[in-house]
Amino acid sequence: MRKKRIGFTILDYILAVVLLLCFTRIDYLYEALKMTKFLMFVSMAALAFSALMLLVTILRKRKISLDVIWLLLFFGYLFLITAISRRDVLQCLETYSGAIGLCFTAYYYIVNGKLRIFLNAFIVLEILIYLNLLTTFIYPDGMYNTSLYTQNWLLGYKNPQIRIILPVLGISMIRSFEKNNRIGISSVILFVCSLVTMLRVGSSTGILSIILFGILVFVFIILFNTRPKWLSLRNVSIVFLILNLGILFLNLQTWFQSLFQTLGKDETFTGRNLIWGISLSEISKHLILGHGFLTGAEYVGIYYFSSAYHPHNYLLYILMQGGLVLLGIFAMGLIYGSKQLKKNKSISCTMIILIIISLLFVGLTESLTGNNFLYMFIILGMHSDAFKAACSPERLLNRVKIKVTI
Repeated sequence: MRKKRIGFTILDYILAVVLLLCFTRIDYLYEALKMTKFLMFVSMAALAFSALMLLVTILRKRKISLDVIWLLLFFGYLFLITAISRRDVLQCLETYSGAIGLCFTAYYYIVNGKLRIFLNAFIVLEILIYLNLLTTFIYPDGMYNTSLYTQNWLLGYKNPQIRIILPVLGISMIRSFEKNNRIGISSVILFVCSLVTMLRVGSSTGILSIILFGILVFVFIILFNTRPKWLSLRNVSIVFLILNLGILFLNLQTWFQSLFQTLGKDETFTGRNLIWGISLSEISKHLILGHGFLTGAEYVGIYYFSSAYHPHNYLLYILMQGGLVLLGIFAMGLIYGSKQLKKNKSISCTMIILIIISLLFVGLTESLTGNNFLYMFIILGMHSDAFKAACSPERLLNRVKIKVTI
């Protein structure tokens, strides 16, 4: 019986690793090796398999949880409005196959009591981050060229790398706390390597998001060891909305002119303000229902910029596709996740909130088009009961020691 159980555990690990790799976009394979068609077929096959896993789990449990309903509602509406608008539903499915597949996979492992296996499987993505850093030293000016960029490495161009690096870093820290109630040395090394990677490739968005995440972890986990009542996904969504409105309508970024000069950037976010203005005009035409999923070529036709394949803002990206309806569904997910996370004050659950904050920060200047992990973290937040109960501050202080010397 014991050998049989070990065998099933190994298969669970292998399955989790394979699915993670299928749902994570490694740009070098797509762009340099030109394996797009094959990899999309693999991703769609993995999505079908993960959907089967979800269906079997639902039938066995004989109930559909609210997180699955939210997930089906969010993507179901997106596919529906895309079909009604007579746009490319298949490409929409291909684009979001990774995000949907990760949510299905996470749900399967959580509900079946195998969360630790799922978290441990992310080690394979940590290896990719180290290999990506290595390529920045071997090829300081880039490994390969694409039709848009001349500086690309294993995980792609500059900013898109943070969409993989930040979530994997967060999972690494969650895994450390679930196992030992402390930040492990491996997570610290991964944090340093992630920051070095962003510095090497010259991604201002990546640098700021890694620093922000590090500050949040230091303040709320290492320094105070507690989660204040106001730190919730609901309040995070409100702040995210206010920041977006401030940047889009009030030029809030002008208040941080010296910071942008330090990073070598201008107040227009490298011309993004022009794209945002056009996006707002287009959104007003279909404010309630949205346009449906738009391809990169369709965005280029709207903006008249050869490199503008999306609005470069996550809020605008949602509104362009599904209007206020899709934004409302997304907000419902954050609110429900916030309600569930309040039930568990553990460090792991606090970490989920901090990761979502950092990803939404990236979304201020990026559409998160290739970010397959944001929705997965919302699903994890909805299953806060799967994580350890909160450990006492005294216990945590004994495990996290800060030495200050003058």
